[in-house]
Amino acid sequence: MLSHKIGPAKKPLAWLNKPSALLFLVCSAAASLLLFCSIDTEIRTSPFLCSRQSNASMPTAPTVSVESAPATASESDYAVPTVHRYDNGIIRLRSNRQRHYPRGNQLATLNVSELESLYENVLLELTAECSTNRRLGRTDDGGWNLCLTGPFGPKQPCYSFSFGINNIWEFDDQVAKLFKCRVITFDPSMNKESFVRSERIVFLNEGLHAAKGTLHSWPVDSYLGFLRRFKAEDRVIDILKIDIEHSEWPALKTAVKDGSLKNVKQLLLETHIKREATANDYLEYFAVLESLHSLGFRLWHYNWNTFGNFISRHDATLRTCCHELYYINSNFLTTDANLSAARNPSDSANVDLRTLLPISKTGNFNRLESLRRVNLSNQTERQVEDMYFAFVEQQQIACPFSRRVGDSGDGGWDVCFTAPFDISRSDPCVAFSFGINNIWKFDDQLAEKYRCKVYMFDPSMTGTSDHQRKQTSWFYRTGLGAENKVDSSSGWKMRTLCHLLDELGYVNRPIDLVKIDIEHWEWSSLERAIQEGCLHQVKQLLFESHTGEMVQVSTDYTRLVRVWLGLFNIGFRSWKWHKNPTSIIYRSRTGAERACCYEHYMLNTKLIKL
Repeated sequence: MLSHKIGPAKKPLAWLNKPSALLFLVCSAAASLLLFCSIDTEIRTSPFLCSRQSNASMPTAPTVSVESAPATASESDYAVPTVHRYDNGIIRLRSNRQRHYPRGNQLATLNVSELESLYENVLLELTAECSTNRRLGRTDDGGWNLCLTGPFGPKQPCYSFSFGINNIWEFDDQVAKLFKCRVITFDPSMNKESFVRSERIVFLNEGLHAAKGTLHSWPVDSYLGFLRRFKAEDRVIDILKIDIEHSEWPALKTAVKDGSLKNVKQLLLETHIKREATANDYLEYFAVLESLHSLGFRLWHYNWNTFGNFISRHDATLRTCCHELYYINSNFLTTDANLSAARNPSDSANVDLRTLLPISKTGNFNRLESLRRVNLSNQTERQVEDMYFAFVEQQQIACPFSRRVGDSGDGGWDVCFTAPFDISRSDPCVAFSFGINNIWKFDDQLAEKYRCKVYMFDPSMTGTSDHQRKQTSWFYRTGLGAENKVDSSSGWKMRTLCHLLDELGYVNRPIDLVKIDIEHWEWSSLERAIQEGCLHQVKQLLFESHTGEMVQVSTDYTRLVRVWLGLFNIGFRSWKWHKNPTSIIYRSRTGAERACCYEHYMLNTKLIKL
């Protein structure tokens, strides 16, 4: 939880015996008197106003312009602050002459206890005011403030990079909703694959650090590395939010050196220090803070995050571990010509985030390759059974953007919409759906919402004859099987997949989606389709698998493993799977407890480069 306090920190200092330190404290105290204010009030005689939370109901609503405060006698030792007036408020910048950052080699003369005492005074020295601002997201931890005055109010096309989510989405959701920003979010600790959260928000299962690599087995990259990957090196980034539990220091150290922060308008940063921090650690912190100031970043607001406070090892003082810092980039307060040059091109508003996240490998991708090389004839019955369930319960690739089509429960299916598998962009979209059972919603949505040509098949629906159901969908009372025949026991008309594709004019033509849910008939049908070679043209394969126990026969796992290997050889890889919640649980011949039924979602990776 956050303790929302504004103003200079009031911490006992343990280094008053040094003249340089005493001088610094006296100057800081004088500045504190000039800057003192609360979150709800402003001292009108101060030459420099503290930040104040705006209660504006709309993010860009103009407020009454704030006039600069009259000078007082105590200002004689300070340069006059720079004031920028806009229709919806003012931005006030404190002169460098008013700062009390330690000069020269002063820091090098202090020991770790003195540096620890000094840290918060330096960290929380306000150097700007933003008169119109708003908190987005939660009121406590997880919410953040935005400056909305003048050029800092996000306007389309706008971009936000948000590092550290922790499953708290309110802030990023509001940035996308209120300002129509493209929001790119990152967090490797959430144990989620990269995905598209909404039309304007994407999530990457990666973290921010000093360089590309791994940290705690998590994939990480530098800020510049991410900008390059998203082709955003020259774009203005309206909001850069960083809350990454102490990794901010190496990440920012790299970013200030490589110049990647130059196009950031607002930096929202949570800083973290550790009880065991050394003198060198504090010197690194001070260096990063001074570098941010040199780049033009000015602190207009801060919060103390009191969660995780600690007792100092050096003077037994209670220390605050974490602080929220809010910076604006003063370089965006320059001339209109410079601001115009820094704007994003208008066509960037049309960037489709679905194109930014490709299909990617997961950690199981290479494990599958090793399993494919196993000689089945040398395996025991239990080993083959285990291999089958390893295939069934394995995700080899990630589809960042998917949607549920049809019902949320049984009868609905997930469809990958990441390029080049996006059925909404396929012209024409073609789908073959086997196994309807009078549940039409999935197929109807394919036809009506995504304008697909949908061919539906189910021989068990004896009360329904062949007919055109929608403008672009047709039903056939025909079943999918391994032979072209009429089944002697059921009287059902059965056809192979290749025969149906030929009959309907789709030989060697792309098929966007094939869905199969035919109660154990899938194995013989897929065997025949693999043999005849008509699955190569299928982009997405959705099917429900059933072991023999569902139809009260023992399962030949060697046969089923060969079907899986056939699908893998064509190029299909699983991007999602789950057990059918109504699945029969049984004990196999080897004594293992198993589930009979799973749903599988596969993509033909021969269509992409992994």
